[in-house]
Amino acid sequence: LLPSCKRCNTNKGDYDPNSEYIINPCIDDPKVHIGMKHYRLKGKDQVGKQTIDALYLNDSERLVQPRFLIGNQVIVSLEEITDKLKDYYSGISTSTRRKNIIVNGIKSLLKQGLPSKDYSATIATIILNDDNYSYCKDIFKELNLWDDELNELEIMLFQSCLTLV
Repeated sequence: LLPSCKRCNTNKGDYDPNSEYIINPCIDDPKVHIGMKHYRLKGKDQVGKQTIDALYLNDSERLVQPRFLIGNQVIVSLEEITDKLKDYYSGISTSTRRKNIIVNGIKSLLKQGLPSKDYSATIATIILNDDNYSYCKDIFKELNLWDDELNELEIMLFQSCLTLV
């Protein structure tokens, strides 16, 4: 038996995966079959489409809207971190405290996209595809702030990330 959330289990009901195969997360990597665009899941192939339809994974009120709200907060957080980093990088605010706020802010945000977290796929997808994140990563590397922990966190985010389709 595989534990699933009540909503998915209810939507699946007595669906027979032998008649139309849906993703089995014990066997299949969901990101091979499903991507995300505008907070809606999109099937990359027939298995992805059948899974989305069978489990009603684009329920606007219960899933798409929460994905949007979470994604929007991630974008806001990235913008705030980027603004602080720009000030630090330009020499406006170069205290150790400011540097620690920036580094810990990015680390904290990346931890929210880890596979064990709720909505990790949405968070990881938004972060890894955001221009502000790319900018921060480049500046971190230039300033030698990109450390092993950040590298490991990013690698783990790629496990959750649903490539945009």
